Amino acid sequence: ALGDVRLMGMYTGFSDDMSSGIEFGLKFATGDYTYSGIDRDTSIGTGTTNLLLGAFYQHNLDAENLWTGFGQVHYDRAFASHAGYRPGNELDAAAGVYYGGWQFGRKNTLAPVLQLLVSDRLRDTGVEAANGDSGYLRVLVAPGLELDFGKVRFYGDVEFPVYQDVNGQQLVAPRQYKLIASYSF
Repeated sequence: ALGDVRLMGMYTGFSDDMSSGIEFGLKFATGDYTYSGIDRDTSIGTGTTNLLLGAFYQHNLDAENLWTGFGQVHYDRAFASHAGYRPGNELDAAAGVYYGGWQFGRKNTLAPVLQLLVSDRLRDTGVEAANGDSGYLRVLVAPGLELDFGKVRFYGDVEFPVYQDVNGQQLVAPRQYKLIASYSF
């Protein structure tokens, strides 16, 4: 089923090379949150519309522009509760470095990436919230690879927890896998 949809905009005009910017948007309550026996925190929808704000920055770390460092922060806040539930506000941050990549073919590159990810989510609130079993602080290290074919790009990483502090009884994975496929118009 379709989950909550996020509509995001980006402004990158703070510097001539567009290496810094802000993100802004909304998360719409398009996902179903009425599954029987499923906690609202783990459903594909929350029933709430959320404000999304973020900022990012990247910079070259060497004179040859082979190594790039980056940082970003993202804030997610529900406007109001819905049907007795309001998800906890969440602040996510990432800092990392990537190598410019090894080129093969005419336009293809393979680039290693290393990130440190931090997430701080407050407890959910409302009569339908599992308040005691929601909210966390976690720090993850995520080595990954980006494969760029020009207009088509694939990114994958494995996220390993370095520190986790969860409230109550929550399922905690020993590692998380991410794969993103994108197409540039």
